[in-house]
Amino acid sequence: MKPVRMMKVLIGATMFVALTACGGRTGKTDDRAAIIEACNTQQGAGWLRKEHGENYCECYADTAKEKMDADSYKTLAAASREELQAVDDEAAREAIARRNTRVYSEASHHAQSCKRT
Repeated sequence: MKPVRMMKVLIGATMFVALTACGGRTGKTDDRAAIIEACNTQQGAGWLRKEHGENYCECYADTAKEKMDADSYKTLAAASREELQAVDDEAAREAIARRNTRVYSEASHHAQSCKRT
């Protein structure tokens, strides 16, 4: 793993641990934070930010919250948390993505509105 990517992963994981330690809830803010951090650790996240703007992952999370039904959004947030726990295990992350293809596809579809104009 490249040093810059490793640093981003470590920062993201640290932020996730800090957020979950502060209250241990799975409320709206924690869901959003988990989705954003998981998005930022995705392969190709740099390209997405370059193409869609630096706030792509925030837009992705916000658009998912606005457009997805509550159950799908909760599934996306839970899958994001799983990805953060498996941040250094590509095979585990791929398995999580395969299990949640429908919600990932739906969220990505809605995130098309995040493109720069």
